[in-house]
Amino acid sequence: MYHSKKRDISKFLRKESEVNMYSPKISEQYIPVIYRKSKELKIPMTKFVNQIIHKALEDAVDDTNRSVPVGAQVVPPAKACR
Repeated sequence: MYHSKKRDISKFLRKESEVNMYSPKISEQYIPVIYRKSKELKIPMTKFVNQIIHKALEDAVDDTNRSVPVGAQVVPPAKACR
């Protein structure tokens, strides 16, 4: 009985890990800034980036929980603006 449950759990975990989740790459130009600022704040880079994303999403969603209007201008990375 135990081995059967263990096999079922292993099968489930394998399926879950096989799901391809999109993980966007952070532009290389931002990494040094994120690194320095996270060290200054004495928090992990991931926590700092999550705080930035959280704030940006709060700013992007209005009071009625609607998303950014279609056609809203998206600001490209600094490198692309030059």
